[in-house]
Amino acid sequence: MKSLTIFHKGVIAYVMLLLLGSTALTSCSDVLDSAPDGKVDYNAIFSDPEKVAAYLNACYGCMPAKGYRYYQWTNFFEAVSDDGWDSETNATLPVPNMYAKEASAADHPFYRQFSTAVDDKGPRNSKFWDVYWPAIRKCSLFIKYIKTANVGDESKRTRWDAEAHVLRAYYYLELIKLYGGKLPIEREPFSFDQDFSNLEQSSFYDIVKFIMEDCDVALNTDALPWRITTSAEEFRTTKAVAEAIKSRAILYAASPLFNDGVNHWDEAYTITKAAVTELRKNGYKLYTTLVYPDEYLEAFDGNTYAALFNEYNTKKVTYQAGEPDQETIWQNHSTFANVPQFVYQGIGFQFGDRTGICPSQELVDAFETTNGQTILHLDKPYNDEKHLEPNLNLDNPMYSEDNPYQNRDPRFYATVYSHLSHRKCYWGMAEGSIAAGVRDRVITTNVEDNFTGRDLISSTRTRTGYYQRKTLHPTSGVDSPWDVQAAPPVKLFRFAEMLLNYAEAAAEAGHLDEARDAVDEVRSRVGMPALPKLEQASLILRIRNERRIELAFEEQRYFDVRRWSSPTDDLSATDKWVTSMVIKIDASKPTGYSYTRSTIGSTPRECWKNKNLLLPIPLDEASRLENITGKVWQRPNW
Repeated sequence: MKSLTIFHKGVIAYVMLLLLGSTALTSCSDVLDSAPDGKVDYNAIFSDPEKVAAYLNACYGCMPAKGYRYYQWTNFFEAVSDDGWDSETNATLPVPNMYAKEASAADHPFYRQFSTAVDDKGPRNSKFWDVYWPAIRKCSLFIKYIKTANVGDESKRTRWDAEAHVLRAYYYLELIKLYGGKLPIEREPFSFDQDFSNLEQSSFYDIVKFIMEDCDVALNTDALPWRITTSAEEFRTTKAVAEAIKSRAILYAASPLFNDGVNHWDEAYTITKAAVTELRKNGYKLYTTLVYPDEYLEAFDGNTYAALFNEYNTKKVTYQAGEPDQETIWQNHSTFANVPQFVYQGIGFQFGDRTGICPSQELVDAFETTNGQTILHLDKPYNDEKHLEPNLNLDNPMYSEDNPYQNRDPRFYATVYSHLSHRKCYWGMAEGSIAAGVRDRVITTNVEDNFTGRDLISSTRTRTGYYQRKTLHPTSGVDSPWDVQAAPPVKLFRFAEMLLNYAEAAAEAGHLDEARDAVDEVRSRVGMPALPKLEQASLILRIRNERRIELAFEEQRYFDVRRWSSPTDDLSATDKWVTSMVIKIDASKPTGYSYTRSTIGSTPRECWKNKNLLLPIPLDEASRLENITGKVWQRPNW
């Protein structure tokens, strides 16, 4: 018999610790009572109501912080997608290392542990393999023992059991998004003396079926609510979260990278449609009313739709009576989920600091004009490998290369700061200095006039000619460069994504009218016209582009371009070259400026090859698994 010592080291640490009769429980929020001190066995834990609550809290404690709390104020997945380029240039740091050097399973930049602080960037947000397996194990243990635990209230027992099932489903979904299938299903907690030589490699689809099974347990539990209505419970899972997990999981299972050549689109259509129906029935809907016009309208020159989209993305669900946000299904549990400093999340150089992830020209190109037409042909957006020759949609009369930022989808203005955008902020005329007051700053990029240098394309300002705006409140940095006004937690699931999941699955399954209706609901929120009648392939391309626009900087694009790939594809068409826009004064042009596309650097990024469709299992762990089972566990080409 082969013991657990050869299995995953993260699981080993927890299994050995727990089975030897001790455990240390940690908490990352005040949702439940704080964890007990000292060393106790399972019988002691689950015979004490307070310790049972603390153990469930430990299950929640494995939640990743998401947002920008990975390292150096950078979201790894956004920074290496084709939606942006990180301004950090230190080649030893994760994202620049991914740009410049081919990663390996022995030393993948995303796995480097930088901090052990519970709510800070650290192992939860980098050592994914080492975090999600123990998280799954904790949930499995809780599910096993809660059945006979001393909780004093049967409705509490059933609710907590349901919550643990949802958490396990979420952790499994996060795991397979990163690593794909051919992983074990831990329905019952692995035991210390278990024979792991026959450890099964379950398919992606089978794991998704297990995820949905967990979610169905929750959905069939009367004690679990559909919505949290008090801030004391704001981080807890709900039936709505279970529906959202099912929707996303089956969409991934049906996608080319993960479907093993089997068509699951009819099933995906049924499940994603049911999720939208049930969520709508229980009060979830798009955020369609501008609640705080005095805060937002001026910043968007009276563009109500842009102000509305920015308001939604910069406000936190407060669970107050009459809460205006009925769209967010689950927001990040971490109080540090978003950038707590203005300088890293939007506008340019301050105190010598960098500007975080800058939107790419490719993302800018994705936004339609207000007539509902694309500016590029989506089936072939560029005529060259480096994306310097856009394949323009010449049937779109609204787009001009000489004035590229006029008449765009309102979400463009709420997502990206572009040339001649303006905002009020503290800003110094000299590098590193701060003016004695607030000024209305016009953003310029590489323009040769009296603003020369302020937004020069460089590592301390913008790398692309653009700044990110989506989650930056209009007054962030007004009173102080270090001030963030109402920085929101990351929205892990929201109703707009559920509509887009449904639209994609419906289109792939041939239900074109339903697909178009679902995506048009998302578009109408910002005043964009309905899509025309399209053939299936064209409609799928428009839905994919709609996801890119609506869900920009929400950690979706990285995974979308991968799941839409076949297992033998690479990312050369999207992620190999990412471009910028260089703007100069040119009196011969209608606007007085010239706009020239440029690559960022002279070499392609190194994170586009086939192996980058999935993350590698850490080398030592893959080797241990192979030695004990005789099976290959490592992801392809790693």
